[in-house]
Amino acid sequence: MKKIILIALMFNLFNVSNLFAETEAIVEKSPFTDVNYESEPSVTVEYEGETYFLLTVNDMPRTEIMTQCANVFGADCKTKFALNFLETMAAVGMPVTGDTVKLGLYKFATHTPSVVEAAKLTEANVEDIRFNRELRGED
Repeated sequence: MKKIILIALMFNLFNVSNLFAETEAIVEKSPFTDVNYESEPSVTVEYEGETYFLLTVNDMPRTEIMTQCANVFGADCKTKFALNFLETMAAVGMPVTGDTVKLGLYKFATHTPSVVEAAKLTEANVEDIRFNRELRGED
């Protein structure tokens, strides 16, 4: 009886250790250095030192992204989109693969729309977003 219990415990420990070994933490990355919602329903983003209104991500309209984001994350939607860009895009049905995304942007100051075919995703950008949100007193 003791051998059976010992074998069962060893089997359970093996399965639990495999579970943790296979689970990888998502490293969050973003193409933006800031995300702001002061102009709601628009989303203002900072990209390469310039401020834009976000139009699309990988051809998915901002309105659809934010509507689905709110459906999935509720009140945490804005925080999730700002700080957990990859998780949010996957949750709204547009998982990001690779290190770049296609962005549709609009510069209000010059009334200029633009498309960035390959905006680089970086971890450093997420840290910039955290810093900017902290300066504004958000989360």
